[in-house]
Amino acid sequence: MIKKNFFLTTRIDQNNMYQFITGMCYKDANHNRKKKLIIKQIKLLKRPSISFLLFIFFCFLKGNFFSKEKILKIKYKKIRIGKYVLSSLYKDYFSYISSYSFIYNLIKNIYLASLHIKTAEYYCKNIIFNHVYLDHVYYLHGIYFDFFAVKKKIIYTNDYPGSIFRINFQYKKNLHKLYYENFMRIKFSLNTLKKSEKLKISKIRNKVLGNKKYFDWIKNVKMVEFKKISNINKYNYIIYTHSFTDAQLVFGQSAFVNTLDWLLFTIQKLLNNEKKIIVKCHPSFLDRFEHNIHDRKIFKKYLSKYFNNPNILILDNAYSNKSLINHLNDKCIALTHHGTVSLEMMQNKFKVISSNCNIWDQKYKLTNCWSSKKEYSNLLDYNWDDLKFHNDMHFQNLIFNLFCGDKTHFSKNEHVRVIVKYLKKNRIKSNQGNNFDVNKKDFGLKSDISKKLYNKIVSNYKLCIDYK
Repeated sequence: MIKKNFFLTTRIDQNNMYQFITGMCYKDANHNRKKKLIIKQIKLLKRPSISFLLFIFFCFLKGNFFSKEKILKIKYKKIRIGKYVLSSLYKDYFSYISSYSFIYNLIKNIYLASLHIKTAEYYCKNIIFNHVYLDHVYYLHGIYFDFFAVKKKIIYTNDYPGSIFRINFQYKKNLHKLYYENFMRIKFSLNTLKKSEKLKISKIRNKVLGNKKYFDWIKNVKMVEFKKISNINKYNYIIYTHSFTDAQLVFGQSAFVNTLDWLLFTIQKLLNNEKKIIVKCHPSFLDRFEHNIHDRKIFKKYLSKYFNNPNILILDNAYSNKSLINHLNDKCIALTHHGTVSLEMMQNKFKVISSNCNIWDQKYKLTNCWSSKKEYSNLLDYNWDDLKFHNDMHFQNLIFNLFCGDKTHFSKNEHVRVIVKYLKKNRIKSNQGNNFDVNKKDFGLKSDISKKLYNKIVSNYKLCIDYK
């Protein structure tokens, strides 16, 4: 074993946001240390874990690979292999189009999973470290997260709806939670709100919810005003779709392996119940990046058979939701798997059905939520009168905690906002959210980022990191 003490990271970048994210995490890991940790990038080994491949072989013999639902449930030494393999597999558009591509991507990602397990084992056995930064832990890097969590390491990661998380798995309470989504959700907290806090909430409810400029993933989409059509108020349900290729299982494993399966199940169930449905595509489908284009193609491929169905209205343009809901029947029920559109619908006094795999703690009484297909199917059988409205006290507290909290995506201490403040950002050239390239042209700087400026930025690590 190498005797030096290291800080491990999956990213060492010199020209994008990860340069600063890793820097902040590294700075925090060295706090109060006399001897600084040595930063070391995790390199994926090229040899697989034979014991894992044997495990997969026995899973195959038991029939675990003959249904996607069984694949999703596969665990290896507390590592949620099925979740990470399927999440990675469905990033590929062709996994939806061709069964051969699905099988190829399944085999490829299982093999890559074996490399990740072997790599994690190697670093734990041969490298002395307690701190590690991991990016994109809802894909195969989630294998590292689960493995290092069980090994009681201190893990840093960043994701919506928070900023940067520091999770110390030397604490028993964190070992009990174990999986990353249990730390990402907005914590359940109910407080008697002050008058000033209620005023903030009122402004958020009226100005932020439904306003694309506050949501990075749709801010570049040109929204279209919805013009009223005849009989729009005859529809019983409106279904809000999600990306089919991007981070589908990020908030946990629901009863469906991907959001397309959820969508098709929902449509068929409601048609069987003789309901009238609106299906609204996610605004991001109309963005110009490759994964947005693929989402749009998948949407049209699988929903084209419903285009002429008189009981379904398919909205395949980036309609402003605010302009749409003004025309809906007051008893129209909103369906979403997860996401902030449910907040907008609650704000407008609609009843909402959603998965309990969401951005907030399950203790919040907000939607009519489900955790299994049976529960979901039962909810879809309910009449409007059988469903509940959200609890307004819970709703107001969640709005305050999400938008006014110190360490959330929307707070002034969110890592991108802090970094951008120092860089005096004028524009983001790549327009791809928080991982944009950093160069002097993008930020209107007259010179490259100096070491002094870099150190000044990462010294704000305590503002940005949410300690768990």
